Amino acid sequence: MISGENKAFLDSAALSSRVMEFRRLPRVAKYAVMVYLVDHWELNFPESALQRLRERRTISSLPVDIVPVKYRSKRFGLARVSTKNLQDQIMLSDDIKEGFENFADYHQWYVSQGGVAAHKAMWPPIASCMAGELFEDGWHRFHSYVAAGKKIVPVLWFAE
Repeated sequence: MISGENKAFLDSAALSSRVMEFRRLPRVAKYAVMVYLVDHWELNFPESALQRLRERRTISSLPVDIVPVKYRSKRFGLARVSTKNLQDQIMLSDDIKEGFENFADYHQWYVSQGGVAAHKAMWPPIASCMAGELFEDGWHRFHSYVAAGKKIVPVLWFAE
């Protein structure tokens, strides 16, 4: 469940948002949830399938009905937020604002650490359930949006 702080931010910053059941999410958002569930031990795949999933090479061919039944009716929020608003929110973090003069410096450092790849189908990051942390999952994805010059980033959250 999204933190109150992050929900308040998304409520004020979103260009649009809606809450829907997993089955109604756009396919790319479903894949973000699936990767999150794998990383948090909610989905079990053979190791070879996990490797392909993590490499993002075959996830589009995975059936979304492998998601556990308890998640299929769960409700998720999906908001469209300007990249600039997300950058400004990230710069409010004490750790980041103490270590970097501005978002561009932080982004450059983050990308230099590796793992931020260009993607054709970009998945939304997932808002955190913890106050003081914007994303629970998808920091690399967010930085991919920034690197690609995207002006709008979809942000997903567990609504219940």
